[in-house]
Formats: sequence, structure tokens, C-alpha cells
Amino acid sequence: MIAAVRSCWLTFDLECSLRRLADGDWIGNKEPATFNPPYKPTPMSPTAGQLVTERFEYDGGRQVTAYVPPAPPEAIVFAGDGQLIASWGGVLEATDLPPTMIIGAHRLDDETLRLHEYSPGESTATFAFDPERFAAHEEFFVEDVRRWAQSRFDVALPADRTAVFGVSASGELALAMGLRHPNIYGTSE
Repeated sequence: MIAAVRSCWLTFDLECSLRRLADGDWIGNKEPATFNPPYKPTPMSPTAGQLVTERFEYDGGRQVTAYVPPAPPEAIVFAGDGQLIASWGGVLEATDLPPTMIIGAHRLDDETLRLHEYSPGESTATFAFDPERFAAHEEFFVEDVRRWAQSRFDVALPADRTAVFGVSASGELALAMGLRHPNIYGTSE
């Protein structure tokens, strides 16, 4: 895992490292030789960094969780589905990678509303997109969450050290945010 994450981090291609961490594909200090789903999750060890969760006024009270590494961060990753992704920071601690902060906006339980927040698009006969809901969530994610991270943790990283990441539907959010805001997110995965 360490070599693969280091390789990904050095190229700032966090997608492969974080996606594989989400899948539980890495156990111990080396990559498995084969790909054998279903995965057995590896319990996370206690972290030296901390998880900080705060509730925002957006949409009736949306939570955001930040993994704050024990040393000042040299990179920051913003993500959807934050209640799942932010805790992966502890795995990064076990490596010799530079400190990386993860900021995750929590998702909705309602999958349809979640897709409306994460997916810009045009309605079709089979699915109706909600451009207003997407725009509101985009403003929350890009403006409010970033502003909170900068003021709460005193971080201001350039786009080449800032990524947006997601898995599953939040991967669509990451792609949309990366394409729409390349001056903010240097990498989108």
C-alpha cells in the first residue's frame, strides 16, 4: 500500500490510492498479487490526527468532516460522501507521505436527492435532473466548505496541491467540480 499510495501522491493522482483504500484492496504494506472480491475491510488503527465534524446551515444542517493530520498539511482533498471518506486519513498516517488533509461534505440519505446534488445534467425521459439543487450544492461545496477549511484550519493551498475526489456517485461530483473549477482543484478523481 505504501508504495502505491506514494506513487499516486507523487503524481497527485489520489484517485487510485483512495479508491483502492475504499475498496479495502490493500492490506499491510504491499499490494495483493490478485484481485479477489468480495473484500474484507481492514480495521482502521487509531490516528494521531483528528477528525473534526461541524454542522453547516446548508440544506437544514449538513455536516462536514475533516481529517486533520498531525503535521501541517501539504495537500488537501475535498470529497463528497464525507462521512465515509474523511476517516481514510488514518491510513495515510501509516505511510511516509507528506501530510494530507481530507475535507468531506456528508451526503444525503435519499439517493435521488443525492444524485441531484452530485450530477449536473439535462433531464431525460427516464431521469429528471435538478439544476437548482446542483447549483446550490456546488456553491456549498466550492465556496462554503472551502472557506470553512481555510478559516478553521488556517490552510490555503494552491490548486496544484488541492484535489477533489469521490467514489460512486460522489465521483461524478468530483468530476463536475474538477471540470467546472480547475483553478481551485488541480486534480479531480
